[in-house]
Amino acid sequence: ISLLLVAVLGIGALASCASVDDGNTAELDKEALTYVSLRINPEIELLADEDGKVVSANAVNEDGEVVLATVDLEGKSIEEAGAIFTETANDLGYFTPDGEKDTVYIDVESTIDGEDAELEEKLNKSIRDYFNNKGINGKIAPETLDKYADKAAEWGISAGHVKLVM
Repeated sequence: ISLLLVAVLGIGALASCASVDDGNTAELDKEALTYVSLRINPEIELLADEDGKVVSANAVNEDGEVVLATVDLEGKSIEEAGAIFTETANDLGYFTPDGEKDTVYIDVESTIDGEDAELEEKLNKSIRDYFNNKGINGKIAPETLDKYADKAAEWGISAGHVKLVM
């Protein structure tokens, strides 16, 4: 069911990427989505609306399911969701005591022009603030989506959108 949901949302995201100028651009803007991937060991994917509010949170692996079973991220801002995800992962023991190998990998892809970098920076700050407040020696790094690069080039969309569709 979750794969079907991801496929449907992916198709919707691709459709909203289409540059159709039929005088109805406000309608396309309402469907604008932002895709966010967060990975420590638990890995989740978020879809957010044009206001940056999470409309869907999906676990990518079993550890992601454990995290999502304890929190509800829908309706939260992307920054809030990132901090809650990180805090919950920490509470569940996914970070090491010394923090040497603790890295949160982030990918943000948006159908709204110029939104990716801004949202990614806000998300980075939110997680960095959490690390600093808790004394965690964690790191934040961009997610590498190299395995989606070929399809992204073939389809003419970003690697994040390909990951979402897949």
